[in-house]
Amino acid sequence: MAGRRHPHARRRGAARLAVVAAVVLGLSSFAAVPAAAQPTVLCSDLATTSDGWVYDQRIEGDLVADIEWCYLVATTVVGDVEVLEGATFDTHSATLLGDVRAAGHTALEETTVLGSVTLTAPGVNVDLKSSDVLGDVLGRGSYISLRWSTVAGRYDATAFVKVMSSQVSGPFSAGGGRAVIHWSEFGDELRLAGTRDVILCGSAIAGDLIVTGLLDYARLGLQGETDCRTDVGGSALLRDNPHSLDLGELVVRGDLVCEANTGPRGITGLDRVTVRGTRSGQCAAAS
Repeated sequence: MAGRRHPHARRRGAARLAVVAAVVLGLSSFAAVPAAAQPTVLCSDLATTSDGWVYDQRIEGDLVADIEWCYLVATTVVGDVEVLEGATFDTHSATLLGDVRAAGHTALEETTVLGSVTLTAPGVNVDLKSSDVLGDVLGRGSYISLRWSTVAGRYDATAFVKVMSSQVSGPFSAGGGRAVIHWSEFGDELRLAGTRDVILCGSAIAGDLIVTGLLDYARLGLQGETDCRTDVGGSALLRDNPHSLDLGELVVRGDLVCEANTGPRGITGLDRVTVRGTRSGQCAAAS
C-alpha cells in the first residue's frame, strides 16, 4: 500500500509528461523573435468585443493585459504576459511562450505556460485549472488555486493556497495563508511555514514534510474525522507549532520528528501514523 497514488494524480502525471513532450517538439514551429526585438502589444488594441475577447490569434510579442477583462481563447502569445493592477486576465486553450507576471487577477484554464507565473501584488488571485506551467509559481498574493494542473518547477508563494488533484515537481513552500491540499503529488519536499490552518489529505510527497510556525491547527492525513492516506517519502518534521496537530493515516518512510509543539491538544492521532524510520521528541513515546 505504501506509495499509493490517487487515480487523479496518476492521470495528471502522465498528462504532464505528454504535454511537456508535445511543447518541446513543437517549439521549432514557433520561431519566436529575440527578446531584445519583442514588441509590446496591449490587450485593449486586440480585443474584438467590448468585453475583452481575443480569439484564435497569434500574438508576436509581449502582451500587456491593460483592461478590466482581457480574455484569450485559442490564442498563442510569443512572449511574456504582464497583468496590470486592476486588470483581469483569463485564458482558455491558450499557449504562453514566456513568463506571466500578475499584479491583477489571473485565471488560466487548459493553458500551457512555458515560463513561470509570478504574483507581483499582495492582493492578487491566481487560478490554474487543467493547466501546465513548465517553470515556477512564485511571489506574494491573496489566493492561489491549482486544480488538475501541473507545475514542472517549484512553488514558493505567500498566499492562501488550494491544491487539488495536481502535481508539483519541484520543492513546494507555502506560508501566510491557509493551505488546503487534496489528492496531489509533490516531487520534492513540502514545506508549510507560517501558514494558517492546514489540511493535507490523500497526497504523496517524495521528499520531507515540514510543518512549522503554524498560525492555526493542522490536519495531516485527515479530513474531518475521516482518514485520507498521505505518503511521505522522506521524513516528517513537525516543529515550533503553537497550535494543535491532528494526524490521521500518515505513512512516513523516513523519521518522525516532533519538537516544541505547544497547541492546546498537542499532537493527536499518533497511533494512526506509520513510521519506517525513528520517532523522536514529542512523538517518541508512540510506537
